[in-house]
Amino acid sequence: MQRTLSIIKPDATRRNLTGAINSCFEKKRFTYCGAEENSPNKRAG
Repeated sequence: MQRTLSIIKPDATRRNLTGAINSCFEKKRFTYCGAEENSPNKRAG
Protein backbone atom coordinates (compact mmCIF):
# COMPACT_ATOMS: atom_id res chain seq x y z
CA MET A 1 0.00 0.00 0.00
CA GLN A 2 1.30 3.44 -0.88
CA ARG A 3 0.80 6.41 1.40
CA THR A 4 0.38 10.05 0.49
CA LEU A 5 0.74 13.01 2.82
CA SER A 6 -1.87 15.71 2.36
CA ILE A 7 -1.28 19.11 3.92
CA ILE A 8 -4.06 21.67 3.79
CA LYS A 9 -2.84 25.24 4.01
CA PRO A 10 -4.13 27.56 6.75
CA ASP A 11 -5.94 29.87 4.30
CA ALA A 12 -8.00 26.90 3.08
CA THR A 13 -9.03 26.01 6.61
CA ARG A 14 -9.97 29.64 7.31
CA ARG A 15 -12.16 29.55 4.21
CA ASN A 16 -13.77 26.27 5.40
CA LEU A 17 -12.57 24.29 2.38
CA THR A 18 -11.27 21.30 4.31
CA GLY A 19 -14.40 19.23 3.71
CA ALA A 20 -14.43 20.00 -0.01
CA ILE A 21 -10.75 19.09 -0.34
CA ASN A 22 -11.27 15.81 1.52
CA SER A 23 -14.27 15.05 -0.73
CA CYS A 24 -12.03 15.35 -3.79
CA PHE A 25 -9.70 12.71 -2.33
CA GLU A 26 -12.63 10.43 -1.48
CA LYS A 27 -13.97 10.69 -5.05
CA LYS A 28 -10.58 9.41 -6.25
CA ARG A 29 -11.03 6.47 -3.84
CA PHE A 30 -8.32 7.47 -1.41
CA THR A 31 -8.79 6.11 2.10
CA TYR A 32 -7.66 7.78 5.30
CA CYS A 33 -5.27 5.98 7.60
CA GLY A 34 -5.07 8.90 10.02
CA ALA A 35 -5.78 12.56 10.43
CA GLU A 36 -4.13 15.14 12.61
CA GLU A 37 -4.62 18.85 13.03
CA ASN A 38 -1.57 20.92 13.88
CA SER A 39 -0.95 24.63 14.06
CA PRO A 40 2.52 26.05 13.49
CA ASN A 41 4.08 27.87 16.42
CA LYS A 42 4.40 31.59 15.95
CA ARG A 43 7.90 32.87 16.43
CA ALA A 44 8.43 35.43 19.13
CA GLY A 45 9.80 38.48 17.42
